[in-house]
Amino acid sequence: WKISRGRMSSSTIERGSLLFEYPSRGRTLKPQQIAVGAALDEQKGLTAILMSRRSAKTESVLLWTFAMMASMPGLKVAFTMATTREAARAKFLADVLPVMQDLADVNPDVHLLRGAGYERVDIGTAFFQVLAPTDKAFRSKEFDIIIIDESGEADHDVTGTLLPALLPTMDTSDLGMLVVMGTA
Repeated sequence: WKISRGRMSSSTIERGSLLFEYPSRGRTLKPQQIAVGAALDEQKGLTAILMSRRSAKTESVLLWTFAMMASMPGLKVAFTMATTREAARAKFLADVLPVMQDLADVNPDVHLLRGAGYERVDIGTAFFQVLAPTDKAFRSKEFDIIIIDESGEADHDVTGTLLPALLPTMDTSDLGMLVVMGTA
C-alpha cells in the first residue's frame, strides 16, 4: 500500500472519486474505501474483500474499476453476484447505472446498455458487463477483471460450477484479477 502524508492512499480510487465528481457533490472517500483501493492497486491475481455490511465495499470496487477502465483502453470487466442473475441486474440498476448515467451526461465516451439480460457500460474501448453467476455466462469469453459480489451468499452449486468456468476467461490477460467481495 502506498503511504502519503502518514495515511494509506490509492491513486486509482481517488481518480475514480474525481471521475464521479465526488468533491463537487460534497462526497469524500471513507478510510475503508482508500484501503480497498490500495489493496486493488496491488493488482494481485486474487483479491478478497471481507468487510461488514454497509461499509461501501461495492462502491469502492466500482470506483476503482471505472477509474481503471478510463485509464486502460480495452480493459474487459465482468461483474456478477454469487446469488442470482436478477440480483446482479438489480444491483447494477440501483447502484451502478444512476452514477454512470450522470457520468454519461458529461462524458461522450461513456455509453450505457440497459437491455434486460444485457447490462453493460462502455468507457471508450473498455467495458463493464453484468453476467449471470453461471458457467454458461462466462464460457468462451475473455476478461481482465472479474468481480464477484455477495460471495457470502453463494451456495455450493453456484461456486462449484462458476469458479472453474470463469478462471480460464483470464488466461490471456496481462492483468487477470479476480475480486471477490463478501460481508464479514
